[in-house]
Amino acid sequence: MLRLLLVEDHILFRDALALTLNRQPDMEVAGQCGSLAECRSLADAFAVSVGVAWLDLTSFEQYAWFSFVGAVAERFAV
Repeated sequence: MLRLLLVEDHILFRDALALTLNRQPDMEVAGQCGSLAECRSLADAFAVSVGVAWLDLTSFEQYAWFSFVGAVAERFAV
């Protein structure tokens, strides 16, 4: 079973995506967050195997996001 962490800043889209993914027999949305800061705090709290993200980020936030992804890449697929 794939345990997913959704990172999406639009809550309605994130909720719809979570509903869709949770209907898949081999997927479970273990957590949801709307920002990089939330993702950082939740990534260790949930035993996830995949992170799904779509954020409209500034250049600085993009750098921070890819730095974060590099740091957690060994723990789960992004």
